[in-house]
Amino acid sequence: HQRLQDHLEKLLKIIKLREATMSNLRRPNFGEKLKEMLAAAAALNKTMNVRFPIAIEKMKAIREVRAKHKELSKTFTNEGTKFLSENFRKVASERISDLKSKSGGVGI
Repeated sequence: HQRLQDHLEKLLKIIKLREATMSNLRRPNFGEKLKEMLAAAAALNKTMNVRFPIAIEKMKAIREVRAKHKELSKTFTNEGTKFLSENFRKVASERISDLKSKSGGVGI
């Protein structure tokens, strides 16, 4: 029984994320900490790509970690989408303003 539990703990360590990484995925700050956010996404991707035999994947502890990772991935992706959309609008608006001021507003 103890050997099985020890083996499960070793497997969980393979797919476990550091608390700081999980925090970055839960509340990403793309504007000020882009490198850290990209590193967190890479760490999550790495753990999500680890595959165990089916019998191990069906274990409750493994399924719980997988579910948590999926939720972190969803949160991070949604926040990334918002960040990129807002930045794109801002940059596009600035660019249009620049073009209008350079052309005197003619044709734009």
